[in-house]
Amino acid sequence: MPSPAPSEVPVVQAAPGPKANPSWGQVLASVFAVAFDLVMVFFVGGYAIAYLTGNIKNGEFNLSSRPAMLLLVLIFAYFIICMKFFGGTLWQRTLRVGRR
Repeated sequence: MPSPAPSEVPVVQAAPGPKANPSWGQVLASVFAVAFDLVMVFFVGGYAIAYLTGNIKNGEFNLSSRPAMLLLVLIFAYFIICMKFFGGTLWQRTLRVGRR
């Protein structure tokens, strides 16, 4: 019996294997990355917004109403933009966690 031509041989792809459970070190690094990112964006973004809106008194900033909402939007935008375009936030990339 002749063997089938290469174009007639069905191609079977292997199913992806199950992902390994992350170690405690990876989980802890992920938690620290999120916490460091939140603190960093809060202070840097908060100070920048307070500076632009004139809400800095004696080196401290106090945001309420619209500037506070703007800071909240900035925090969400930081995470969305970094994850979509850069493959992770600054601290996720520094601590080598996140999407691969």
